[in-house]
Amino acid sequence: LMSDDIDCTGDGTTSQTCAMTSIGEDGARNVYIACKDTAGNEDSNSTNEDLSYTLNTTNRYWVGGSGNWTDDDNHWALETNGTAGDGNVPTSTQNVIFDSNSGTGTVTINTGSVTVANLTDSSANITIATDVNGITVTGDLTVAGTISGATAITLSGADKTIYGSGTISAPQIISANHTIDSTANLTISGTMTIDNTKTVTNNGTATVSDLGA
Repeated sequence: LMSDDIDCTGDGTTSQTCAMTSIGEDGARNVYIACKDTAGNEDSNSTNEDLSYTLNTTNRYWVGGSGNWTDDDNHWALETNGTAGDGNVPTSTQNVIFDSNSGTGTVTINTGSVTVANLTDSSANITIATDVNGITVTGDLTVAGTISGATAITLSGADKTIYGSGTISAPQIISANHTIDSTANLTISGTMTIDNTKTVTNNGTATVSDLGA
C-alpha cells in the first residue's frame, strides 16, 4: 500500500506502479510504502519504507475555458491539461500558463493585487480581462491571445522580455527595462506608459497606438 490510500496489489514477483492523484502543495512530503502478503501480514511502522521528496511546483496552468482568476477548484492545475484543485491559485513567485489545453474564453481577474512571475498566454483562444483589477508581471510576458480591460498590466521585472503575436488593449505600466523579442508581432492599443528612467527596446514588431507620458 502507498500512503495507506492506494492499492498496488501484485503477485510479489513483479514491480508495481502506483499513481498518486494528489501530492499536495509545495514543500517537503513523506510517502510511506508498506507490503502485505496474501495472508494479511503487513509491514509495521518500523519496517515499512519511508520516502521523502520535495515538491517544487513553480507553474500554474489554466484549464476549463472562461472563469474567474480565484476559482482554483475549476481552473488552476499543476500541469497542462491537469486537474484543477483547491490551493492552486498562483502566488507572486509562480509562473502562469495559458496554452492549447486551457480552453476558449475569458479569464477575469476578479481580485486585486495579483502578481505573478512569468505570464505565458500561448493560446489565441484566451482573453485575460482586467476590467476592474489589473495584474503585475515580474518576469517575462508572452501574449498570443488578448489582454483587455480598463485596468493596467504592470511590467516590473528588470531586463525581462515581451513575446508573442497577440493584442494588448489594456493599459500597460512599464517600470523596468524590457525588450520586445525579435519574433514578436504585437498590437498594443492600450496606453503604454514607460517610467522616464527606463527603456523598452523593440527588436521585433510592436504597433503601439498610444504612448503615454
